Amino acid sequence: MYGHGTVEQTCRDIPRPGQAVTILVERKRFRCRVCALTQFDAIPDLDDKRFAARRLVGFIHQESFRRPFLPIAADIGIDEKTVRNVFEDHAEHLRQTIKFETPTWLGIDKLKIIGDYRCTITNIEKRAIFDLLPTPRQHDLTP
Repeated sequence: MYGHGTVEQTCRDIPRPGQAVTILVERKRFRCRVCALTQFDAIPDLDDKRFAARRLVGFIHQESFRRPFLPIAADIGIDEKTVRNVFEDHAEHLRQTIKFETPTWLGIDKLKIIGDYRCTITNIEKRAIFDLLPTPRQHDLTP
């Protein structure tokens, strides 16, 4: 590999209140003498897949569980599809790494809370609440 010039690239970062933030990065390029392919120098805090700071990708991960994609995209100054793609990549990572435990014994009962009946689903074996549904009706319980 030998030096093959520099290129200026822009990448996004976490937005400031009311402002999108863009960083201008000057990156060195390298070329392989054997195959003639070019490659950029590695920047540890840059997500090369999206030309965005890793902390922005983490910000999108957190915000996409709380808010709709469109307002997040508007705050950052990027396309909504990019936010959706970042979320889908993160969701796939979570699917592969997090294993949900299904209870061996499932308890279903109704409980009156604040004047209304709710449906409680419990893990009897571990004595823990598994889910709390708004009503004890079958159309809420079936899914």
